[in-house]
Amino acid sequence: MFTASSAPRSLLPSWLGGASWQQPGVAPTSRWMPVAGLLAACVAVVFAVAAPAGVRLDDRAAAASLLLFAIAPLGLASLSWLRDRSFRARDLLIAGVAGLLAIAGGPFAVVSSALCVAASLALLRSRALSFPWFHWLQRRTPGAGLLRALITAAVVTIVLLLLSSRERTPAPGADEILLALSSGVSQEAGWRLFGYVAAIYLMGGVPRTRMQRAWCLALMIVPQVLLYTLARVVAGSWSGLALEGAIVAVVYVAPMALLLRRFGVVPAVVCHLLVDAVRFAALA
Repeated sequence: MFTASSAPRSLLPSWLGGASWQQPGVAPTSRWMPVAGLLAACVAVVFAVAAPAGVRLDDRAAAASLLLFAIAPLGLASLSWLRDRSFRARDLLIAGVAGLLAIAGGPFAVVSSALCVAASLALLRSRALSFPWFHWLQRRTPGAGLLRALITAAVVTIVLLLLSSRERTPAPGADEILLALSSGVSQEAGWRLFGYVAAIYLMGGVPRTRMQRAWCLALMIVPQVLLYTLARVVAGSWSGLALEGAIVAVVYVAPMALLLRRFGVVPAVVCHLLVDAVRFAALA
């Protein structure tokens, strides 16, 4: 557990809510604009990547993912290391393990997972917060988090199978489980956690107002939904984007984002692993 005495000066000027917070690890109630700005920047990156003509969809998705989930965490981690002296050698070990767990997803999954986890560790330390294995500031037992993960996974899986019109639940094999593990680690412990931790860093602590929580959830959900529906963005199909994006957000992305925000990283990864193992088997 990091101590409150290790908390640095605020990154922001006073007119953006840069005053020191009242409780260690908790954001001032007035600060949410930096998160809205970061969300706007993420959305702008996706639309900028979608704009050029004559570029394959896979290349666009790779470029957006590289900017959001490799270059951005590397930049914020470097800022934290230089400004807050938050680097610890053991962070590289934890980040390396995360990268190895995502190895089935390919080189980018390995690199982005490791960079996002390393950045999250550094940014959390600079805000006097420990890594959220099973909880944030509110104490929660591992059992409660895993039970919620199982319930969420069951509900999400049933809804996905109903939407795909499958008559029976497919049986995932070893390949599907390894790919699902890679997806769960890279997206939950990597991408989504990094987005939430970046918001925490900019706000000065864990959100405590509805406005702050709403902007943080939007940052965890909207960029990934846009990447899932990138074909709609490129085609300029706004009605299709709104419908498909709403379905992806409500059915697939938002439940895991809420699970991560309330119960920490491990339950979110477990839930994602279970859902994707069935989903990948269904698509096989």
